[in-house]
Amino acid sequence: MTYIDTLNKVADTLNLKIVKTHSVGDDLLEIRLAHKDSLEALDLETVSQAASLFAEAIDYEIGLDVSSEGAERELVESEYSLAVGKYVYIKLINPEKGYNEYEGDLVSLDDETIIISVRVKHTSKEFTVDRKNIKLLRLAVKV
Repeated sequence: MTYIDTLNKVADTLNLKIVKTHSVGDDLLEIRLAHKDSLEALDLETVSQAASLFAEAIDYEIGLDVSSEGAERELVESEYSLAVGKYVYIKLINPEKGYNEYEGDLVSLDDETIIISVRVKHTSKEFTVDRKNIKLLRLAVKV
């Protein structure tokens, strides 16, 4: 069993998923975590608990750098439905209606399109985006 297999089992017990891993040399593994069934940010206590359990599970054989995926993490297509009602950033493959990107509230989606409400000057405007034209969809922080 590899380190990743062992760590995935531990993550499952915490209702977390390992989003990314990266080996740094032979003695350090960077791990990015997220909640398994939601897009809520991880708190420091949860990340710390996971790091401790991970280290114990592999008998402290290598160093671990464990962190949250972050507030503006990129979403995979299977997570899009979890983002309904969230503030998101969408980058397009081909510009539509003069826009290369949108930032706003994800209103709804279906198998082919996403509807996003964007603030344009002093009003909100809804745009329908073809899912095949999405290069990147990530959570965003509203400022």
